[in-house]
Amino acid sequence: MNSIITRVKAALAVFKRAATMLVAGIALNLAVQGSAHAQLAPLYNQLMDTLQQMAMNKLMAQMGVGVEGAVTQSGAATRSEILKGAMVNKSVAEGLEQYRQQNILQRQTLDLADSLKQPAQTCDTMAVQDGLGATVATSRARAGEGQKRVLKQLASNKNTVAVVEEAHKTSNELTCTPAEAARGICKINAANQALAGADQNAAFLFQGKDGSPTYDGLREGAQSKAVDGYISRVAAALPPQQLESTKYDKNPAGRAYVEMVRRFTAVSSMVSYSLNQIKELHTAQPGLGTSTTMADVTAGGFTGGKADMSILEVMQRFVAKKFSPDAMKDAATATNVNLILRDMAQTNAFQLWMEHQTLLQDQRTEALMAHQLALMTEQVLRPQLDAQRAQAARSVAVAR
Repeated sequence: MNSIITRVKAALAVFKRAATMLVAGIALNLAVQGSAHAQLAPLYNQLMDTLQQMAMNKLMAQMGVGVEGAVTQSGAATRSEILKGAMVNKSVAEGLEQYRQQNILQRQTLDLADSLKQPAQTCDTMAVQDGLGATVATSRARAGEGQKRVLKQLASNKNTVAVVEEAHKTSNELTCTPAEAARGICKINAANQALAGADQNAAFLFQGKDGSPTYDGLREGAQSKAVDGYISRVAAALPPQQLESTKYDKNPAGRAYVEMVRRFTAVSSMVSYSLNQIKELHTAQPGLGTSTTMADVTAGGFTGGKADMSILEVMQRFVAKKFSPDAMKDAATATNVNLILRDMAQTNAFQLWMEHQTLLQDQRTEALMAHQLALMTEQVLRPQLDAQRAQAARSVAVAR
């Protein structure tokens, strides 16, 4: 449009110069008549305007563009430029919005991934929980079997000499000590030298020969048998010999002896139960280290690659791993709230399980203390009760 207007202006300038020259010629011809020049001036100006307008219209008509068309084209061009600018602005705005939405989506994806993260030891915790949950119930049943074994020993003594001889023979074959061998009592078992005196030493009740909380070998192993011997030596070494007579209805003294034997068995059973519970916590369970993922834990000085281990060793290894330098570093650098809360929940769950085990142990401890209190009370008061009863019996006899 600008180029058309420029061409029109150039044509008008040429036409104006031609008209000026024409009028100048007429003016010269009439110069002799001064009054006529003054009359022709208005006519000159009108002629110039008319010629300029005619030339403009003619040029516009030739070019196919009128004044109104030129204005219309100019407006259309302006609207086109405005529309182009609006489209550009719309494209920029849409691009910015798309970029913003992509950032929001990426941020939401990262937040979702962070919210689903689990603590580093989640799998270990779940494996330990599953393994211990199943093994504890089994070990409690095994402790019941050990309890039955001791009660059978307490109730089946028909010959005290024979019972002592059997215990002596078993100890000599399995756990002879160097001191006993030197006195000629027994010979050291070459295959079990590390277990010498195990049925007399409480240390073997709580640990293996290498100091770990797991007995050497499985339940049928030498140390497990030696611990059974230790429990029998403490709880049923010399059980009361049973009476051969069965005519208790005519033997009041016999019935009284039976009741005394029963009381002895009851007190000894509490000792046996506690010791068997301790034994089961230290007895190696097949594959327990592998199933709880604690087999390769070396934190805390434990030996790696141990597939079979006791319940207590699994617990100790888990605690050692939980408080290892790597675990403490992860806890110190954690920033995800959900991750921290999940780790706290797992720790609290394990703590709850430990408190439950502690409660069971406290029950046994309280029962042992109750037994001890009862025996101490009887030891102090029994002589006084017997003496007072004798005095009362004499007083009754005199009163008659």
